[in-house]
Amino acid sequence: MGDIHDEKTNHEEDEESHGHEEAPHEASHDEPWLVSYADLMTLLFGFFVLMYTFAMAKLDSSDPDKMVKMREEVAKYFGGEYITPQKNDIDEFKHKFVEKLKPSEIETKISPEGVEISFRGNLLFDSGEAQLKEKGKKVLKALTDLLMSKGDVDVIVEGHTDDIPLRANSRYSSNWELSGSRSASVIEELISHGMSAEHIKGMSFADTKPLAPNRDAHKIPIPANQARNRRVTIKIVNLDFNSPVPANKTPKNTPSEVEVEEEHGH
Repeated sequence: MGDIHDEKTNHEEDEESHGHEEAPHEASHDEPWLVSYADLMTLLFGFFVLMYTFAMAKLDSSDPDKMVKMREEVAKYFGGEYITPQKNDIDEFKHKFVEKLKPSEIETKISPEGVEISFRGNLLFDSGEAQLKEKGKKVLKALTDLLMSKGDVDVIVEGHTDDIPLRANSRYSSNWELSGSRSASVIEELISHGMSAEHIKGMSFADTKPLAPNRDAHKIPIPANQARNRRVTIKIVNLDFNSPVPANKTPKNTPSEVEVEEEHGH
């Protein structure tokens, strides 16, 4: 009986020793599989994030600002930086044209469509009017010469107003008509200086797309914001300062740098 008991004891010890020896062997087989599985899950997660981002970009394609911000966030997520194709163009454009005006008169930005120029305040028009001022005509002439020196570009002219109702004796029935008339005046001026009407489109927004709130939470007007919202925005598409200049598109007497009347400093 003693021998049998000793054999059982030895057999159990052998099983335990084998069990302890196999544990590391099993773990060594499990580790590569878990690492590969984790890598696969990470790649799938990144893939679905990209798919979701592209789907949202398609839905928000009507809002250029959201599209640019989304592209910037995606690039930042992957450790990069999103640079719009128009960055070099707008830097050159600022040097040749924008710097000739006061910051309170003009605002520029980059969008997926190209370069946006907003002429603010009373640079182009008097209050409640759609007839271009002489200074405004000179500014648009300089802009036209610069754009025509770069060949065919598509231009979208938008008219915007604040939310102040028009005077009772105004020649315009509403801010819609006023913003539309201002857009038309700018378009006619661009065409008069040689731009092709086929590449120009006009739009009217009245006070529906303010850059800043016209009034505070208590409905009290904010004059600074209202002045900023009174603007004409010119969107320049396909602008490329590095492209060769077509010989038949170069305007006569195109200056090397745009010169705008110096009276704006006074």
